[in-house]
Parts: sequence; structure tokens; C-alpha cells
Amino acid sequence: MTLVYRYLYYHYYLLAQKFTKRYARENAVLYLTVVGFMVLLPFVIASFIMIFDQVSYGFLTAIAAGFTIFIYTINRCYFSRKTVIRRTYKEFAHQSKQAIHDGLIFATGLLILAPVLFLLLLGFMSLLDRY
Repeated sequence: MTLVYRYLYYHYYLLAQKFTKRYARENAVLYLTVVGFMVLLPFVIASFIMIFDQVSYGFLTAIAAGFTIFIYTINRCYFSRKTVIRRTYKEFAHQSKQAIHDGLIFATGLLILAPVLFLLLLGFMSLLDRY
């Protein structure tokens, strides 16, 4: 799992370098946070709804905000370590141009499809909640 995480980080870093010269690492962490947030949040919300029957929207909003801050903090702390950055760059630096291009397409597609996946998972979870 960490290999996939580092793979996504590396390609988000390359994507951020194409558009911004400054703060490419921070942008890569933000992109990774958005993808992680959108994929995992419906499961967190569904688990809180299953534990507590009546949950207010304010409470769910606070859970979503806290979960986002938690994911961002974990990503920032993990990718701020020099050993992780060095290992990630060494691991993926020798890719061919085609592999880098495919990785950028995959990472960009995942970033674009993350909100769609979020809505689909949330809708699926609400359907499960009805029955």
C-alpha cells in the first residue's frame, strides 16, 4: 500500500512541477490528501451513522473536517521525512518516458474521478442505510 501511495505522490509531484515551480511538494501532498479524503470519507461517515443512529449534519461536517485535517497531517509528516523522499525518488526516477506519461495520466484521472467516486460511494452507502 505504501508503494502505491509513494507512486501517487511521485506522479503528483511531477504534475505539480509542470504547473508550479514553487511548492511542488506541498501541492503533491494536497493532491494526495484530496484523493484519500474523497475515497475514505464515505466509509468513515457510514461507520459513524452505523454506530449512532441519529447523527446531525453539523456533527458529520465536524467529522469530515477533522478527518481531512488528520489525513493532511499524516501525509505531510510522512512525506516531510528525507528518507521517504529519497527512497521515493530513487524508486521511481528510472522510469521510461512512457511509464512517466502513463503514471501522470493515471494520477490525473484519479484526481479528476475522486469526486465522482466520492458521490457514488456516498450514494451507495445511503442505499445500504435504507435497507
